[in-house]
Amino acid sequence: MQKRFVANISLNNSAFEDPNELPRILRAMAQDIENDPEYDRFRNAKDINGNIVGIYAIKPETYFE
Repeated sequence: MQKRFVANISLNNSAFEDPNELPRILRAMAQDIENDPEYDRFRNAKDINGNIVGIYAIKPETYFE
């Protein structure tokens, strides 16, 4: 089965004044995927302050048809 990684992150809050914030979030997402590579539900991406700034998931290709 073909799969696709999808993510959407808004960079419109003060946490992103730190240039390391986006890489930190991406590392946290990668760690989640390493721990559970088969998940298909959307998960929240959170900034350093705990604010939800986006979503991400691994979905089957058929999800996009």
